[in-house]
Amino acid sequence: MANHQGHIFRTTRVRMDNEEFHYCKFERCTMIYAGTGGVIMDHCTFQDCQFAFEGAAGDTVKMMSALYQLSPDLIEKTFDKIRLGLG
Repeated sequence: MANHQGHIFRTTRVRMDNEEFHYCKFERCTMIYAGTGGVIMDHCTFQDCQFAFEGAAGDTVKMMSALYQLSPDLIEKTFDKIRLGLG
């Protein structure tokens, strides 16, 4: 797992799988998660960033989006658990 300490990432695509970020700042970045490994983020800040999901993570987001069309309450309850840290 690569370890980034205090880096400032600007206007770039950041692959998150199998990475550690400590006290990093992300400005105008696309944060990419594919679901192939863990991520540690500690005391990081984000400014004008967006998340993109690829691979297995992207498939999960697509599946949840399809389920939302059928049962919005099911997905909202899932997000409630995530908000409470019960993910």
